Amino acid sequence: MNNGYVMENIIYEHIDKLKIFDEIVYERDLVKRYGREAVGVDYLLVHKNKIILLQIKWKKTRRRETNDIKNFLNSVHFITQKLKDKQYIFGLYISRMEPFSDNKNYLETNKVYCIYDFESMNSLANNVATYLQNYMNNHSNNFVISSGIGISSQTISSNFSRYSFKSSS
Repeated sequence: MNNGYVMENIIYEHIDKLKIFDEIVYERDLVKRYGREAVGVDYLLVHKNKIILLQIKWKKTRRRETNDIKNFLNSVHFITQKLKDKQYIFGLYISRMEPFSDNKNYLETNKVYCIYDFESMNSLANNVATYLQNYMNNHSNNFVISSGIGISSQTISSNFSRYSFKSSS
């Protein structure tokens, strides 16, 4: 099994342990449900009528990063159109490497935020689970982003000051 699939499975296990999502749909099942256009999304997280979409990359290089991001965003737009009865909250681009600044800005303009950590798969998965848990705890009543609360384009360090995780080691 390649490292990308291993990373996806580790993140799934961490998210599943949270027991906060009604449904966690893997890429293969998304493609079965909605067609090939959904292939750019690794996970769809459903909580009531709200959705979060994830893309996970465990690469040592940022080669093809722009193409990967475009494919992810195309799939995000496709899935959100298919699920018009659900509210798209945000997406997460989860990566070993911090995206290039222009790609990061492009993601953020599409309500997709970055969590990255070069240290280890478990460290990255822990950061993802912590981010989602914190988000849900802060928005548990209505699960809606409020002005000034929630997602920010500022970079986050391992102390979770804001929303793109990076290990400080």
